Amino acid sequence: MKKTIKVLIISLFVSILGVINTSAASLSFDGDENIDGGATGTNEINITVGDDEEIKSVEFTVSTTNSSLISMNLKKNLSLGGNVSLSKTILSPAGDGFFSSGTIATLSIKNNNILSSSTTTTIKLENIVFKYSDDTPKGGITYSKNITLTSTTTTTSRAKSSNAKLTSLTLSAGTLSPAFNGSNTSYKVLNLKDTIKNVTISPKCDMCNIKIICESGCTNYNNQNRPELIIGKNVLKIETISEDGSNNSEYDLIIYRGETTDNSTFLEELEIEDFKISEAFDKENLDYTLTVPNDTTFLNIIATPEDDAATIEIKGADDLQVGENVVTITITSSETKDKKIYNITVTRLDIDEVMTTTSPVEPTSKNNNTLLIIIITLISLAIIATAGYFIFRKKKPKNGKKDKIAKDGKIKMPEVKAEIEVKEDDIINDLNITVAKTKPTVDEALADLMTTKEIIFKEE
Repeated sequence: MKKTIKVLIISLFVSILGVINTSAASLSFDGDENIDGGATGTNEINITVGDDEEIKSVEFTVSTTNSSLISMNLKKNLSLGGNVSLSKTILSPAGDGFFSSGTIATLSIKNNNILSSSTTTTIKLENIVFKYSDDTPKGGITYSKNITLTSTTTTTSRAKSSNAKLTSLTLSAGTLSPAFNGSNTSYKVLNLKDTIKNVTISPKCDMCNIKIICESGCTNYNNQNRPELIIGKNVLKIETISEDGSNNSEYDLIIYRGETTDNSTFLEELEIEDFKISEAFDKENLDYTLTVPNDTTFLNIIATPEDDAATIEIKGADDLQVGENVVTITITSSETKDKKIYNITVTRLDIDEVMTTTSPVEPTSKNNNTLLIIIITLISLAIIATAGYFIFRKKKPKNGKKDKIAKDGKIKMPEVKAEIEVKEDDIINDLNITVAKTKPTVDEALADLMTTKEIIFKEE
């Protein structure tokens, strides 16, 4: 009987310490199980090492089921090395030593419960990994502990606050837009680089109870005040309950990780009904041109902003005058009130002017080939004309002699024919060639004339 009681006592003692398996390394809590409102309790985190085990390091995380009711602070044993964080702690003995059973860290837990009744929160040691002497990792068993949080007791006679509005809202990174105002319940966080995975959210109020809930995008484990963000849009909600429990408020918080078109003052699209702007649309380009016929006195401009919440104001499109008109499109951010102005210079033709085109004609490869053929043809004609000029131009008088002018005022042409006949006879005589005198054909006469011209040019 005594032996049985002894076994039961030992088993109960092991259960209190939270040791699940004494034959293998494990972690457990040991400390306060009840914490009064406004007070801070402590729990020691212990490591238990099995027989013949040589543990070089231990890794774990600390999480809670209700981070809005408590705040936690973790400190390592001064004799140990490594990094301490609620999201990931890695501890190791100094030097080349190994762990032995004992306290490795202390967790401080502050009770922020201001509700009228007590509540319970669960604290977990999880994601536990032990590394052995041969660097082999081995997972540990998650250990949980329930802690009762009693309601805050007031020591003065003041009435509890009924205000559930936030008094401030700050973040560790990014820009809150618009600037915080307790009456405004909707905010966005912009200018957050995509390399930033987490932000710390710090809302404050007048003794109210605060709870942060991640509705989409971000993951919401461990600590709701520091969510892990996805690339793009992350939607969170901040809920508050006044100190006396009579009022509550909700705040919407959208956090953008990386670039976003929210608050953009750029246009996404710009079109004019029945017309095409001369330049291709580019949101970075703010100036455009357009030509319209004389019978066009107004334009239906379709301008689509990148941010649906932005406002657009169009001026100058309703009463077009003959000549140049400037149409302005002003985009204003709904939150930052930043502005950007696009300008369209519209030329309305006069009544006698003909509308040729409303958009630039972009030359195709076919047009380029046609233009090249025309240029080559013109150059060829110019060469032929020049050659013809030199071939068929009149011979200038030798030794500066001028053409004789007859009494009737007409120029008397020199006797070329006789000279040609003499030259032909001289050439034939020199070569001793006897040619039968026959009447030449028209083609032969023209050929002889061309040959004669070439000879004269050479002499000149």
